[in-house]
Amino acid sequence: MIFLLIILGAFFIPFEPAFGLIETVTHLQKDGQGNDVNFRMKSYFGKISNFEYDSEKKTVTFSLPFDWSEKSISQIPIVHEEVHFPKDFEEFTGPSYIGKVNGIDLFKASVTVDDYTEENERIIHFMLLEDHLRYLKNEQKKSNTELPDYIVFTLTMGTEIQFPMIALTQYDEFQIDLTWDPIEIEPGKKTIFIFTIRDGTTGDNLQHSIYDFIILQSGKEIYRTSGNAIVGGDFEEFTFSESQTGPTIIRFENIRGTDLDTEFGIVVVPEFGSIVSMILALSIISVIFISKRNYLSKLNFS
Repeated sequence: MIFLLIILGAFFIPFEPAFGLIETVTHLQKDGQGNDVNFRMKSYFGKISNFEYDSEKKTVTFSLPFDWSEKSISQIPIVHEEVHFPKDFEEFTGPSYIGKVNGIDLFKASVTVDDYTEENERIIHFMLLEDHLRYLKNEQKKSNTELPDYIVFTLTMGTEIQFPMIALTQYDEFQIDLTWDPIEIEPGKKTIFIFTIRDGTTGDNLQHSIYDFIILQSGKEIYRTSGNAIVGGDFEEFTFSESQTGPTIIRFENIRGTDLDTEFGIVVVPEFGSIVSMILALSIISVIFISKRNYLSKLNFS
């Protein structure tokens, strides 16, 4: 019997593949310049078909057979599909992704980014729980048409930064949520980095958490400070100079007095005279993904 561990928010949940097997298939596609790109699909539910990457729309589509009856849905713990592609495939590497099933937008929690499991691949996880499947079924029934006998997945690269960005330390002991204001970082103007330190398992904010906050460029520290997040959340301020552009790392060390650390990668690049902050979904020893928790408009330290 095969059991797997999947990422769901900040939790690892064991489950058994619906058909007791995993299918992994490579799909050779073309990028916008006509170059070959190896996509890899891993299905924990059924046989994938009709895989296609559209370089103009920056969209992946694929399908699999599916029975939308209540009897079938009630017996499915999760539908889990993985889209793999090279980390250096910049054309499809963005700060966020939008997922759809049969044309219906998925919840953010159903589409997660995984830059940790594979050294050279980014993985996008589709994860549909039983209640998600019922929601999708009800949305489809609103069109007054017969339910199909398949699921068509659509994955589109987003261009907007979605806050907070989330990173876990090694062994998932601590979770750091990070956002900043303003989103567009300009030299000579103060940037406020806002963060929360949480338990990596429960997601609870951890009060009285000491930390080191470091900013690095070209492998060198340009700023370091230490603090104590009394209520579990805190902020640090920094003003970039005219010469401080390019790839930038925001690192947290000495978290709660341990030797654990994690970091976020951003790129500060000049564009038409301004500095625009662009997210690179990377982390050296962390998983960066959009959490299942319902963050609405700002960080909540309570």
